[in-house]
Amino acid sequence: MTSRLKGTLRGLKRSEILECGSYLFYQQGFSRTGVSEITDAAGVPKGSFYNYFDSKADFGIECLRDYEEHWTRELETALCESGEAPLKRIRDWYRRSIQEVVAKGYGRGCFAGNLAQELGDSDPRFRVELSRIFKRFEETIAQCLGEAQEAGEISADLDPHELAEFMMNAWQGALVRMKTDGTAEPLEVFDRIVFEQLLG
Repeated sequence: MTSRLKGTLRGLKRSEILECGSYLFYQQGFSRTGVSEITDAAGVPKGSFYNYFDSKADFGIECLRDYEEHWTRELETALCESGEAPLKRIRDWYRRSIQEVVAKGYGRGCFAGNLAQELGDSDPRFRVELSRIFKRFEETIAQCLGEAQEAGEISADLDPHELAEFMMNAWQGALVRMKTDGTAEPLEVFDRIVFEQLLG
């Protein structure tokens, strides 16, 4: 077997472990998921896990970074590359997000938000990583809000960065209420208040 093929197989196994671990963390939380459970789901020996990751915490950080890259691409495509008006791009993004969480049965929320609730106040590494990820998402939203201001769709008096931070905070809070209440109503309230009253 050539070294190139070995490297390719190694990358595939690592990706599969990350995918399975992320799914389990999303479904049942970080603390309740063991390394054996992750490797069983990925179909690899437990020892393989430590060939790729130094610890479960390191693995969790890598899962977050994979999540970040995926959703940054999704968000940038939706908010920065669409030919629609800026404000419509943002509202359409949130409305699609509402449809997705409803389709999942209200129980999962946001992967980063879930880990923030579980680990954000107890593990400094996760706190720093999660804060950075949320800020990166906020910057993309703020960019689109700035375009909406330039187009005259929203007031020029609003700070797009503060507004993006407020929307992120309100959305995460609405997701928590969605999970506890088992209904999409908190997300729909977010949609109405933000886009019909605050920005309307």
